[in-house]
Amino acid sequence: MNERHSSGADDLAAGKALAKIGTPAVDPLIAALRDGPNPNGRQFAAYALGEIKDLRAVEPLIAAMNDPNAHVQFEAFYALVKIGTPTVEPLIAALKDKDDRVRTRAGRRCWPKSKIRVW
Repeated sequence: MNERHSSGADDLAAGKALAKIGTPAVDPLIAALRDGPNPNGRQFAAYALGEIKDLRAVEPLIAAMNDPNAHVQFEAFYALVKIGTPTVEPLIAALKDKDDRVRTRAGRRCWPKSKIRVW
């Protein structure tokens, strides 16, 4: 299947498999997150990086919070929350972002059960 036209199910399966590989998969996942032409692939690269919780992923995940695809942004925020304490400052910065969608997603990552909307 062409990478640009892979299904979301294929990308999810690949993300889960790479997450199981763990640390050796971090560099290829970061490359997929940064350079992948397919939003599904970038989304599930972020998912896998959050599962692995390697600190090398923090900066690329922060950058992915500005991805043009909302699903990639969401998964990047969620991955940062999974990684934990080293990501607090980036989430605080996201809460202060000029884009209300970025602020809202950051708020939802910090308070997942709320209906928060940060203006």
